Amino acid sequence: MTSTMPRVEKFSGHESFVCRYGWLRKAYDGVTALPKLFSNEADAVVQLGIGSNMVKSLEFWSRAFGIIEGQKGSYAPTEFGKKLLDLKHGKDPYLEDLGSLWLLHWKLATSDSNLAAWNLVFQDLQEWRVPRARLIEMLDRRGRRANGALAMSTIKQHLDILINTYTTARADDVRALEESLGSPLQELGLLARVQLDSSDEVIEVNAGSKPTLPAQVFLNAVVDHWERNQPGSALMSMQEITFGKMSPGVIFRLDEGSVVLYLNNFKELTRGLIHFQEGELIRGLQLARNIKINDIRTKCALL
Repeated sequence: MTSTMPRVEKFSGHESFVCRYGWLRKAYDGVTALPKLFSNEADAVVQLGIGSNMVKSLEFWSRAFGIIEGQKGSYAPTEFGKKLLDLKHGKDPYLEDLGSLWLLHWKLATSDSNLAAWNLVFQDLQEWRVPRARLIEMLDRRGRRANGALAMSTIKQHLDILINTYTTARADDVRALEESLGSPLQELGLLARVQLDSSDEVIEVNAGSKPTLPAQVFLNAVVDHWERNQPGSALMSMQEITFGKMSPGVIFRLDEGSVVLYLNNFKELTRGLIHFQEGELIRGLQLARNIKINDIRTKCALL
């Protein structure tokens, strides 16, 4: 298995705001019309109709989700952004399809933004139920290894952003509830807050089958993973797809049986371009003759 993860993990940049409904649409439209939108904060506040901290957060999330690319002086929509959000030709311009949210989760968790809390919870965490305090300890250790000592407030805020991205806060926690309102990824049900006998909040990871995860999105993730790790190979093992670093099985928190169900659908889904083999020597995906993995993206209209 291989990994292309950047070396330095990030714990900040989101300005304490989760990515809210409508933000990616707003950033896409803004950058399409004005490539230098984010180069002048005061102008961006006026154009976008949000506060200055939210402008910085919107810029951060738009890059982290792979919707825009470039430098602060000038941005442009990515190919992925165009295929998803273009008003005329985009697959889901207003993110009304749950499959689009699953794909955005995939893009965020595997992006070069390299967010520490995402790496911990969606890649490295073995437990399916863990106290918030333990997650803070684990992030603190990661921060010390990568960046030296970080302020505990930075660690806690970064973890809260992850939790608030995927869950709604308790009704009695007004501040957290306000900060978590409007994150579209809460619809995925990947994380949950659980209050057990102890006073510390417990975070539960939804591991196993994902009935709302479309086969087309899983195929998209497999192709992304294949292109990133084994672009010249005609084979990818079941082990790599299920348990590899930043693999679809890991990022979507799927069990092996669920992965097998998806892979068995690939022959029909790709019109025979990918076959799932379960033999003694080969257990995994194999491309049809004279087909390369980047052909699948075009032929199957993947994002």
